[in-house]
Amino acid sequence: VVAPTLNGGRNVPRGIADAKQSSSTVCPSAIFTSDFGSGGAFLVREKALRSITEPGARPEGAVRSYLSSVVKALEELKVDHDNAKHLDDEIIAAIDNSRPIRDGYLEFIGRATGDLARYDLGNLLVEFLEQAASICQFRGTGSYREADFDGIRFAVMELFLYTVAWLLHRERYEVLDTILSETYVVSSLGGEQRKRRYGTFWFPLESIEQYRNQRLKLRITSPVALLLKQRDPGTEVGFDSVKQVEFLLFLRHTFLGERGKRWKPRTLAYSNDPDFPSPLPLFHAAESPRRFRRLQAMLKVRDVAQLVASFEESYPTPESRYLKLGDWPISLVHLANMHELSAEKFGDAS
Repeated sequence: VVAPTLNGGRNVPRGIADAKQSSSTVCPSAIFTSDFGSGGAFLVREKALRSITEPGARPEGAVRSYLSSVVKALEELKVDHDNAKHLDDEIIAAIDNSRPIRDGYLEFIGRATGDLARYDLGNLLVEFLEQAASICQFRGTGSYREADFDGIRFAVMELFLYTVAWLLHRERYEVLDTILSETYVVSSLGGEQRKRRYGTFWFPLESIEQYRNQRLKLRITSPVALLLKQRDPGTEVGFDSVKQVEFLLFLRHTFLGERGKRWKPRTLAYSNDPDFPSPLPLFHAAESPRRFRRLQAMLKVRDVAQLVASFEESYPTPESRYLKLGDWPISLVHLANMHELSAEKFGDAS
């Protein structure tokens, strides 16, 4: 993988996980997560998958049990800063060890989003995401560092992005609207209950984005984006889908004037050209009814004319139409294909 660098150039292809590893310790969660795809956890997932497709089955209980087992597995990804020579190495190890959890969940969500009846997938996913958000922060006693939870946070963020991507791919718009419109009640330090929107699943992950980047002199625009790219599952919904979802979440917050944390689309660092990036697929042929329905579901726009008008209102100045990632100012106009859509809006498609 060739990662975009901080100065806008390109660096030598190198994996973030294996770049100058300086710790040989194995994350304590390795044993747990390596067994996640087999044994008891495997049976829980298989039962959930069978319940989705078997005629006459009532999937809610099996699906809820499986999703609870995912949350418990994710909780094991917390690292112990007291025993870590380099905490970022332990966090990367935890993320590597989360792959069986991630892959099992992707198989589940791929199948679950293909089933249209018999159970309320939206509410089950809201319950799951709410539990997942609550394990991303310290809730107990004793000493801790924010970075101790960065392995969990990365894994939860990744699962959220793929959940949205699969729902969009399967055109499950009602379920999609449920999880994006929900107010999540998240438990925090001292038992306080806080209300959050979907932006709660975006995390700074400074132990990777800043500390590791500086310590290993990686000079990568976003090591988190590189991790997501390296972990592309190679299925019909992969890294490119996640990149598009991140951009849509970024636009949605502005278009709808939503409250709460704004989604910052790190993966756009992998645009082919920051000044003139290729339009993302849904925007490239927005006049297609099937593609536009997906934009409509995410951005709540009535037609192409309203899409253009919302973009122009949200980003009124030339400066506002660039997103800066590191030293890269990326053209939002080209990503959203506004240069073509605007012409069509005013009847000049030449």
